[in-house]
Amino acid sequence: MSKHLPALVGSDWLATHLDDNNLIVLDATVLSIPRSGGGVEWISGRASFNNEHISGALFADVLEDFSAPRSNPGDLVFTLPDADRFQAAARRLGIGPQSSVIVYDTTTLAFAARLWWLFRYFGHDQIAVLDGGLQAWVAAGGRAEFGPEARTETGTLHAEIRSGFFISRDEVLAVVEGTRPGTLVCALPPEDPDVDRSFRGRPGRIPGSVTIPAVELRDPDTGTLTLGSHFDGIDRDRGLVIVYCGGGIAASLDAFTLTFLGFEDVRVYDGSLNEWVLDENAPLTTSVEP
Repeated sequence: MSKHLPALVGSDWLATHLDDNNLIVLDATVLSIPRSGGGVEWISGRASFNNEHISGALFADVLEDFSAPRSNPGDLVFTLPDADRFQAAARRLGIGPQSSVIVYDTTTLAFAARLWWLFRYFGHDQIAVLDGGLQAWVAAGGRAEFGPEARTETGTLHAEIRSGFFISRDEVLAVVEGTRPGTLVCALPPEDPDVDRSFRGRPGRIPGSVTIPAVELRDPDTGTLTLGSHFDGIDRDRGLVIVYCGGGIAASLDAFTLTFLGFEDVRVYDGSLNEWVLDENAPLTTSVEP
């Protein structure tokens, strides 16, 4: 195995390295079901994992283990865990400092990208996203299995927070107000006021945003990323690129792709619109750049 793991690997690469020592494959799937009153409810992908997963893979619970705990119904979902929580979750999966981690999901790759972003934020660079996820793996003839994962020994990963991956609401507001340079990228589809209102109570996007939907970054037939012209309109000379969505998941796929394409200062607004709209004075616009 290469000493430096590339950020994105294909099914052929994984087939060659699947049995390598220190390689750990993680399924980061989270599923959604519609709510009767509008919006969606997020549920663990454990059942999906037990139904089918890459041979030898382990299940990484992004909804619970790799997110901050939610004590109250109004707590935001998928927010950044602290270092101790992340470290404990990674160790339960047998991950140590020498582990090479391959992460995938069975939906949009956004949850895989979220986990990739978290691992790097907490100091572990030996992690890659499997291009196309389980869909591409099975299509390529990769080994799959069903049932719960085998037990694994506790790992020894030490989480150490790095700067430059996440950005706060106040820092986003500074960009909106023009006191800090930067480009805002919305990873959600074009605005639908009715959908936004059912999700968050207030429709709109953060003013000045460019819309680059995460769902458009994948080939619908193969599930693999299309690394073409999606981000050509972003001025690299402006430096900072802030990506947001509803709760930091779709934004992670945009952020992953931007980083893969060589953008050097990319941050995810972790609270995204779910946090932004809680302040009634936070500006919103229904006129967003395409």
